[in-house]
Amino acid sequence: MKSISRNLVIAVLVLSACALFLTAGCSDRRLNNSKSANLKIAINTYESFAKSTAIDVFVVLVTDPASGDTIAAGELLLHGAYLEGVIDNLPANVLLKFTVQAIDRQSVVIYSGSVVTAIKADQLNLIQVQMRPVVPMMKLTPRHYEFVNLTQNVEFFVEARVFNIDSLYGTAFRLTFEESYVWIDSAVVSPHLAEDSVIFHHNFVDTIDVSYAVSITQTDVTKQLVDANGDGTLARFYFTTTGGSVGAPAGSSTIGLQVTGMSKTNHDSIPLSSVYTENCRLDFLVEAL
Repeated sequence: MKSISRNLVIAVLVLSACALFLTAGCSDRRLNNSKSANLKIAINTYESFAKSTAIDVFVVLVTDPASGDTIAAGELLLHGAYLEGVIDNLPANVLLKFTVQAIDRQSVVIYSGSVVTAIKADQLNLIQVQMRPVVPMMKLTPRHYEFVNLTQNVEFFVEARVFNIDSLYGTAFRLTFEESYVWIDSAVVSPHLAEDSVIFHHNFVDTIDVSYAVSITQTDVTKQLVDANGDGTLARFYFTTTGGSVGAPAGSSTIGLQVTGMSKTNHDSIPLSSVYTENCRLDFLVEAL
């Protein structure tokens, strides 16, 4: 099972454009040796890549949307909620295709998003790119929560979602968590699946290591758990913070996700080695009193 720490993301690209005929006002941080345009990508902090340990590199490709020819490419550096870099030799006032990719240590593109737009010379340009998983994935979303202190009885939820898994008929997975930080209260199947009368089981299988088992299966072999794109929300899980022990330090915890089985509508098993997973990280910023 491959593990990753991100989700569906809205990325915002801010371009300080220097067209081919401009030489002033450009950053001297260069990815190539020609005239440059500053490129900054502001990622929605709610689904930020900032906590990722699986993504190795971010890149942006600039291509001609008609021919597909590459105009420029470069690596982007993660700075908080931003991906930053410099792209050279970008023409202004013509349509360009910007493709942003998040790549893991095995050189596999995990997330990608594209937009076709024109940039204007000598001003900031705001471009929005919606990034989504491009590999088979099951993830918990939101993938990150922050709590200002380790107080008790703060309620929150996570949803189990799948992406790019065609003909998904049934799945089984486990959630793990540290009871000194959080506890699971309840679980509900997604409304659109409840209408199909799916079989939904969920229970503790280990109360010591806190492992919560879930299985969801269609009862109609002509139906599946996902849409035509292989995407779908499976279930929602409600948690409450437990507050920890007195004097417990601020820190981080994880609601872990482990997929234990997947099958298609023809009952063929889906190889779990091809499915990426994404946990939910919990950060407690102030220690308990």
